[in-house]
Amino acid sequence: MYFDTDYINPNTNLPIALLKSDNFISKYQGYLYEIGDDGFIDDNNHIVTEALGEYFSEGYKEYIMNPKRLQRKDIDLYEFIKELK
Repeated sequence: MYFDTDYINPNTNLPIALLKSDNFISKYQGYLYEIGDDGFIDDNNHIVTEALGEYFSEGYKEYIMNPKRLQRKDIDLYEFIKELK
């Protein structure tokens, strides 16, 4: 995984932080939203879970539309969603 802060949001023309991973099923899954004044990194230099607002929603959408692809790309998320049923 790595950060790309050079991505420009086409709707606002502003740069946004984007976490990239080969496990993500879409670029939206890696959007990082600032949480309060602390941004998206905690005191231990870890990503604040709440900052990954699209990670679960994009994964869930893929679980419904194409579960085999999600299973291939991110088995942990696939298994987590599967257990919610």
